[in-house]
Amino acid sequence: STEGEQSEDEYQDAADHMEEDDIFVSQEPSRPSIQPLLPDDFGDEALAGIKFGEEFTNRYGQPSPHFFPGSLDDALTESCNKPVQERKMLAVYLHHDSSVLTNVFCTQVLCNDPVIGLLLENFVLWGWDLTHQTNKQRLLDMINRHFGSVASSTLRNFEIEKLPLVILIAKLKGNLEIYRFIHGNITLDEFMTSALSAIESYSQQIDGEKREEQERNERNYMKEEQERAFQEAQML
Repeated sequence: STEGEQSEDEYQDAADHMEEDDIFVSQEPSRPSIQPLLPDDFGDEALAGIKFGEEFTNRYGQPSPHFFPGSLDDALTESCNKPVQERKMLAVYLHHDSSVLTNVFCTQVLCNDPVIGLLLENFVLWGWDLTHQTNKQRLLDMINRHFGSVASSTLRNFEIEKLPLVILIAKLKGNLEIYRFIHGNITLDEFMTSALSAIESYSQQIDGEKREEQERNERNYMKEEQERAFQEAQML
């Protein structure tokens, strides 16, 4: 009855395969059973910016940092592109669910009260999720548009282990520049130290620009006053 043994072996093989498949299926949801913060190729940039902030809060709960609800263009308008007296730096948070650092960085650093307060007071914060390749490409296109190809290719070549990432962006002397990278492999204290030193150094530079603008405004005012006085004298 070798035939019987053979069919028994085949049955056993099939059972083994089924078990392996079952194990595979049951493990699959836990890989990312979490939904990405930004679905694949979601909406336009403004809607995607709003979605990111909502999903971040849904996942990590309160307290949560306040993400700018809109596009990168609009976030720049509200931060770096304001008149010098009202200008702030832009903090861009780049998220990736495949990095082992992401969960710890979000829960222990970004959602920590001192960090939330510091970001709210000194920056406009804008977030984007790089987990899907399509969304990574969208970000690279945006970075290329605003900051040029060097910045875009630097980001393209970042390994997932270097993420998440906070990029601090400033406008100085009329030019947008990437001011600092803060990688996600740091403690709360290290993040605060790095952000505070960037704020201090930026404040010194922007204070110089504010003084220059004030002096320029005063000179323009004096000139206008002189012209007005001259015109009034001629009318006499």
